[in-house]
Amino acid sequence: MNQVNCKISRVTKKDSDILFIDIDKNKSFEVRDFIELKMAARKLGAGQKFYNLINVGEFTLPNKAAREASSSEKGCEYKIADAFVVKTMAQRIMANMMIKINIPAVPTKVFSTIKDAENWIKQLKNQAIISA
Repeated sequence: MNQVNCKISRVTKKDSDILFIDIDKNKSFEVRDFIELKMAARKLGAGQKFYNLINVGEFTLPNKAAREASSSEKGCEYKIADAFVVKTMAQRIMANMMIKINIPAVPTKVFSTIKDAENWIKQLKNQAIISA
């Protein structure tokens, strides 16, 4: 199995340690959506951690509880890092606020393109290899 379909997203195992999370547009991302994503990661990786490339659909925003859950130590159980790809200024502001206020337990960054997010993940993977 390489893909899990959730209520407002799809989670695909892109590589042995990368998940591509594609979230629908025009949605409110809530705690139940985050829990679905976390369970999908557990299912796809049998408990391993992943670099997450998260493509956030246009105008989709997380509520406060989802932001807090996603950033928490427990919420990062199956994460190595989160690379968010956003489409709108409101999403960028919300994501940057989450990073500054909720302070994610794993490296987290916001991008405008999937390619830029992929490059950042490659850099993180290279750093991990060098420091190992």
